[in-house]
Amino acid sequence: MQYVIYGIASFFFLYGIILLAEGFYTTSAVKELHGEFKTTACGRCISGMFVFLTYVLGVAWLGVFGFSAVPVFMFY
Repeated sequence: MQYVIYGIASFFFLYGIILLAEGFYTTSAVKELHGEFKTTACGRCISGMFVFLTYVLGVAWLGVFGFSAVPVFMFY
């Protein structure tokens, strides 16, 4: 169980870094470094995929939180 927690924490840390990089490259902040920046269809697809994946992970995390609260209420 300890290694599962370490794995999940590592995954969310790396996912946060990937989201930070993706957010940087899809905003106007990159214009200051590289001049004119145009969004491609692939960039929009990747952004949409990250939005969907983040939504699914958020709902899953709320589910884990909800199911972990059930034993607390049972013993209370």
